[in-house]
Amino acid sequence: MKIRFAVLAALGLLLGVGCDNAPDAEPVVHPGHLRDSAGVRVVEHDSIPSVLPTWTLSETPDLRIGSIEGEGPDVLGSVGGGVVRSDGVIVVGELQTQELRAFSPEGEPLWVAGGPGQGPGELVALQGLFVLPGDSVLVQDWGQDRASVFDPSGAFVRSFWVSPHEPGYFPPRFRGLLPDGTLVAEVQERQRGPEHEPHLLLAYYDTDGRLKEEPLGPFPFIRKVEPGLASRRVSGVAGGGTGAAVLSYERLEVRRYEADGTLSMIVRAAREPAPVDAKRLVDEANYAPLFAEAYAAFPLVAGAGLVDSHDRTWVRESIPAYDERTPVWWVFGPDGKLLARATFPEQFSVIHIERDHIVGVNLDEWEVPYLERRVIVRTPPPDVGSGGIIYGG
Repeated sequence: MKIRFAVLAALGLLLGVGCDNAPDAEPVVHPGHLRDSAGVRVVEHDSIPSVLPTWTLSETPDLRIGSIEGEGPDVLGSVGGGVVRSDGVIVVGELQTQELRAFSPEGEPLWVAGGPGQGPGELVALQGLFVLPGDSVLVQDWGQDRASVFDPSGAFVRSFWVSPHEPGYFPPRFRGLLPDGTLVAEVQERQRGPEHEPHLLLAYYDTDGRLKEEPLGPFPFIRKVEPGLASRRVSGVAGGGTGAAVLSYERLEVRRYEADGTLSMIVRAAREPAPVDAKRLVDEANYAPLFAEAYAAFPLVAGAGLVDSHDRTWVRESIPAYDERTPVWWVFGPDGKLLARATFPEQFSVIHIERDHIVGVNLDEWEVPYLERRVIVRTPPPDVGSGGIIYGG
């Protein structure tokens, strides 16, 4: 029962926090370089500083939902996403039963909705849950290219088709929701031939599935190197807070877009990426340490990302398959400052991030899933010396 969430986030990519008295809004020391380029904030990082704070999760959860046996809604098999409503109610998508299951902030079961099928309110392959204004829940069903909306009590309200915006593209996959109800979507181009290099679009939709404006992009998605060999160029899209982010796998870069589609910030490593050639791809397939050079400069080879409700951007590093380390999450503030490195338990999958706690699914030693809420524990850095550059909050 191995669980892995499609989060994007990130890629819903990515999330942030305002400049107030919270710990993560304090000035952060890092060797970054800040400049402005035609109104776009560009933050370049040379390396990871030794004084960077570390964020972890509390050893014990303050909420745990799950059971190893029984037939109740707290018996989870495989979770395909989840949300936390404004009233603290947690709603998760259960993949084995294609159900939405709601729990109170104290963990009590509230209602079950959905179920397998193609009728109204039924689901085939749920992926991605989003809280609409008013605490209704929208769930995207990739198996039917459809999205369904359930009211706060779990009653089915309506559904709409999620169709490609034009021929040659897959249907959009929602990766986040903005405060006004705008859905942030990732739209992938279809492969049109062996030499074709597909692109990715960032698009904004309303809650009826209508495209709100022309998509942003295209962003190069796949690079063809040789016949039979291709390299991933963009990790994907994430949405949340006040906008959206596009994560570049190849260029070690995060591009931030506002709700109106304006490019507002670029966070990147102050180096060019290593060239992609056939040898590098073969080495990757053979589990050679091809990312060593990139990590030595700045470990922002993005595997996934999230944008939280406070505009912090969380970027999960991508590590080679032979590397047994648990991936680190790098946390950036809304101004591109590097706030912290975050580490989670190996079997913990994130579904929702707030200012001071994280909701996710944890697996026990028998790989039985439990829904947990844990506090973010912030370990302060050592005293600041004279070697760093301080950017204020």
